[in-house]
Amino acid sequence: MTSNDQYIGGCLCGDVRFVASGSPYRVGICHCLDCRKHHGALFHASAIFPEDALTVEGEAWWHDVSAPPPFQTHERGLGAVPVYFVRWSELEGAIADDVLTIGELETLPSLLIGEASFLEHITHNTNQPTNHGHETLVSRGLLEDGRSFEFRYNEKFLPETGEHVFPNVKIEFK
Repeated sequence: MTSNDQYIGGCLCGDVRFVASGSPYRVGICHCLDCRKHHGALFHASAIFPEDALTVEGEAWWHDVSAPPPFQTHERGLGAVPVYFVRWSELEGAIADDVLTIGELETLPSLLIGEASFLEHITHNTNQPTNHGHETLVSRGLLEDGRSFEFRYNEKFLPETGEHVFPNVKIEFK
């Protein structure tokens, strides 16, 4: 990589575009549980660039990770994010070898493919050791067969340790 390299990208819906110039400080791939939950994938890849090397166009949210967590954060997004639903029993069988390819996923009989067009992510941190915080993730969209869906994930967490407890998931197809 040279100092003249440019990396261009953005979100799937096209509302946010970015250009990163030069060489990144570091490049990494992570598959820890936090990264898998945050990105909704088995792993994520990232490149860390100097702040002045990045140009962002469109509406984007930024969070200073060095700041103390707020009492509540509320994020919304619109986009065209692909989603896949399968029965848990079929997925368990498919990942018995700890590997799942797109080809294997496509052969599962219960597979429903769609596109999420709305995302809402709310984190409520009580900042009190005697009370639980909670996190809610809601996504809505359309399936290829024309039906709509709503995916809702709720989870409590212990603010002092960050430990997540009592997760539950609700998926509705209409």
